[in-house]
Amino acid sequence: MDKRKIIIGVLSVLIGIAVAGSTIAYFILQPDKPWLALFVAGMGGIIVVNLGLILFFINKNLKK
Repeated sequence: MDKRKIIIGVLSVLIGIAVAGSTIAYFILQPDKPWLALFVAGMGGIIVVNLGLILFFINKNLKK
């Protein structure tokens, strides 16, 4: 298997886990501590954006 496909697959799975985890944490924490829920969701969003940028630049710069 190509090194590029492996890296893209791993990053895609990590993005999915980060989205799912931050969404679940937001809805679990929302009734008790809304400020903490918003913070956790925001940090999850930052992680997703960072992983998305990494995915974009890997797609752009790695040869096929």
